[in-house]
This record gives sequence, C-alpha cells and structure tokens, in this order.
Amino acid sequence: SQVLSETLLDGDIYQTVADLSARAIGAKYSALFLPDDEGKSLRVQAGYNLLWKPLSFAGRRRLSRTAPPENDPVGRAFSVKSIQAIADVFVASEGEPLREEASREGYSSLTALPLVHRGEALGVLCFYFERQFVPDDEQVGLMTAIGQQAAIALANARFHEQMAAKNRQLSALLDTSKGINADLSLKTVLNSIAAKAAELLGAMKSVVFLWNEELQRLEIAAKRGLKGKEYDGLSISLGEGVTGKVAESRRALIVNDYQSSGHRMERFQQTTAFLAVPILKGSELLGVIGVLSEEEGIKFNRESTELLTLFALHAAIAIDNARLHQETLSMSHD
Repeated sequence: SQVLSETLLDGDIYQTVADLSARAIGAKYSALFLPDDEGKSLRVQAGYNLLWKPLSFAGRRRLSRTAPPENDPVGRAFSVKSIQAIADVFVASEGEPLREEASREGYSSLTALPLVHRGEALGVLCFYFERQFVPDDEQVGLMTAIGQQAAIALANARFHEQMAAKNRQLSALLDTSKGINADLSLKTVLNSIAAKAAELLGAMKSVVFLWNEELQRLEIAAKRGLKGKEYDGLSISLGEGVTGKVAESRRALIVNDYQSSGHRMERFQQTTAFLAVPILKGSELLGVIGVLSEEEGIKFNRESTELLTLFALHAAIAIDNARLHQETLSMSHD
C-alpha cells in the first residue's frame, strides 16, 4: 500500500502493481490488462517475469483480449467485476482456447482479478501458475485486498495524468492564443486562427467560417490544409453540414464517422472525423471553427471539444479586436 500510494506515473504504477502483486500471490507470471481508449479491448500494459523471456507476452501481444468474450477469464473478470479462475487449462473445457499459449509459456492455471474502483472496472490483473491452482478463501481475501489497493493506485495515477494533461493543454492554449492576438489585420488573424486550431488538436486540416448576418449564411474566411477551388467562396446555410448545425445550435459537435453521417458534404470527401465549435461574442454568433481528420482511427473526444471551445473564446476576442481596428482605420481615412 505504501509503495503504491507513493507512485503517480502511469508507467511506474503499472509495473509496480504487476510486480508486487505477483510476488505476494506467488504466481509465475502476472499481466496487467487495461482497456483501450474505446473500452472495446484489453491489452497488456505491464507484467511480472514477462520481460525475462526472449519474446515476452507483452511484446507478442498474445494476451490482448477482446472484452468481454464469453470464453475468456480476463474479459469475463472485467465484465462481471469478480475473480475468475481456471484450475487447469488442460482439463477444464473453458481453458481450451488457452492451451497452446499455456503449453508454450509454461503455465497450467490462471486467476483473473478485476481492479474495481467506485464501481468502475479499471483493468484486470491476471496471475499465471505453473501448477494446478484454485485460490482458497484466504487467498481470495488477499487477492481482493491487493486488487482494491491496486485499483486505488490506478485511479490516482489516472487522475494525476489527467491533471498533467490538462496543464499541458492549457499551456498550449495560452501559447496559441498569444499567436492569434499578435496581429490586428483581420485576414492575418483568421489565417492564424485556422493554423493554430489545427496545431492545438494535432490535426492537419481546419477551416474558419464567419457568420454573415445580412445573408444569414456562414462564409469561409480561412482554411488550413484544404486545397482546391471548391473551397473558394464556400457558403453554408444554417443546419447544413457540421458547421451549419453548430451555427444553428450554437453548440459544439463531434462527428467521428463523418462519411456515413447525415452531416456529410461532398466537398469533404476524405474527412473521417470532424469537430466544430461556435465562435461566440456573448450571445452573438461570429462564426465557426472546424477541425478535420483524414486518418482512420483518429477521433475527437470531450477533451478535444473543451480545448477547442476555450480556444474559440480567444478567437472571438481576436476577431472582434481586428474588426474594431479595421473600423478605426476606415474612420481615420474618412
């Protein structure tokens, strides 16, 4: 408990959990499985004794599981949030899918321990034994206690990483915002907003639309990475596409399956994911910022939305300042 409570970095806590728990239980190997970003599969993040072998479990990723398959104790432990054990994989019918792996790696039984914190399964610790093994009540109690401590440690490490990530994002946001306020030319400001928005979210393409109150339409004002004459003079009505929907609702919108969504527009044929947020000055709509991805597997999430929404607040100030500057220059020339 003391060691776990003093470890905050993800990588360190993963390995510490795998090492200490295996030694306490007396397992030949242990593997710490954590869900991927979408929670659809469990993958090995650390293990005890695994890296001592020329080809480790983690290296070969043979222990990656789809969660929760009915015949897999790791996935089942994650799903039902209770300990799952196979006393002998060479005898039990449910051990059949694991026999080749067990023979190759030299284990006979396994016990999968879910790591549960406040009702949420954070991962699974799986212990592998050379002999036939079924945990008795005392061993189950020990495993449960270890699981509770490990789950708390994982939750703390995750919270610590989230806070660190937030700080990094805010730092990047401040640096980015300074960049768009460095010039008072409206055209330069808009081009800078497009470039910085893409940079902030690690995207290659972005677009900025300004709202034309007289025409009641969004008009393209700047873009990054979008090449072709089809974007010149692009005008979008309220409710049309992702940006039109955002302008209509004045709320951010993520579409991670863009090509199969009802918001799809022909001009964005290569787009796989689209995130757009409104640019607002109080209740007044100034425009919309859109960030696009054309890479399969790259998706936007709540953190992306929060970051781009904060950026849009700075963008609104920069646009308003540039317009005031432009008006001042026009008045002085008059």
